[in-house]
Amino acid sequence: MIPTLSSHPKSTRLLLPRQWQKKAPRAKAAAPTGNTPYETALYRWASHQDLDSHRCRIIAKDIIIHPDESISVKAGGVTVNRVSHTTVPVKFRKVAGGFSWTKTLITSCHNMPDEMVGDGMYIITENQITDFRGGPPQVNGLVVVSDNPASSLEGLPRVIRGNLVCDNMPNLKNLKGISDYIDEIDGEFEASQGTQIESHILGLMLIQGLTKVTIGNPEVESIINKHLASAERDEIECQSDLIQAGFNKFAKL
Repeated sequence: MIPTLSSHPKSTRLLLPRQWQKKAPRAKAAAPTGNTPYETALYRWASHQDLDSHRCRIIAKDIIIHPDESISVKAGGVTVNRVSHTTVPVKFRKVAGGFSWTKTLITSCHNMPDEMVGDGMYIITENQITDFRGGPPQVNGLVVVSDNPASSLEGLPRVIRGNLVCDNMPNLKNLKGISDYIDEIDGEFEASQGTQIESHILGLMLIQGLTKVTIGNPEVESIINKHLASAERDEIECQSDLIQAGFNKFAKL
């Protein structure tokens, strides 16, 4: 009989074992004996790829491991950095308290949280991500995706209740269709340092809540930010001003 969450109510809430947060030898230790399937799943996560377990950690007060070995984090968030993962090695369902996955070799957002609840940042910087699809649909805080080789922002959360930062992305040359996959940014959009946007910024005018754009081109920024600050937020007038100023490529959706 396969255990269910209801049949093992005590085993579904786990505190991260303290020893997993300390530096450990690179050799993989034997799996703990007598653990439930849920505890075994968490052990697999912590010892993935023979990594130092202190580098591969979940900082949380409550961790729920579901029967399919996916994980929900009820408080405290998730922080992983400087590991050699090429993929996120466990499926995250619901995460509270933020999600930070940085300085790894992952190439996609596969297995990232289905849902992020409460306030928290979504930080996925300094990876090798070429496709942002697979992450949460909404984040109630700052989103930073800098230092990735992706050429498009498609797949990022549709609703971002904070700033969106996309610096040091040399392959991101335009924002074509951005309003088709991002509905709301409650703050600023930044893609300047190490990112050179060359066309298709008009869609930013259609994103609800956006207050300011920084793309490393002061003249273009001046035009679009003037219209973002106006009560009308008229994308047609913004397009006309961009064309009149000679920025035809930027005046596209």
